[in-house]
Amino acid sequence: MNTSFHMSYSIFNSLNHFHFSCYFISISIVRLYYSFTPITKTWTWIDTRIQPKHTSLAPSASSDNSK
Repeated sequence: MNTSFHMSYSIFNSLNHFHFSCYFISISIVRLYYSFTPITKTWTWIDTRIQPKHTSLAPSASSDNSK
């Protein structure tokens, strides 16, 4: 009885640690991604904000993004 409880506790502990490490890794990946591409994210956001208002800027902005 005691050994089975100890085994289940150790398995639960390792799973909890594994879940925490995966969570930490995903957060660090997201932080790295956003630290490398903040400018392009902001520019695409500005482009989507501008396009409906100024139709003359829409073709040039879309061609710049496709390259």
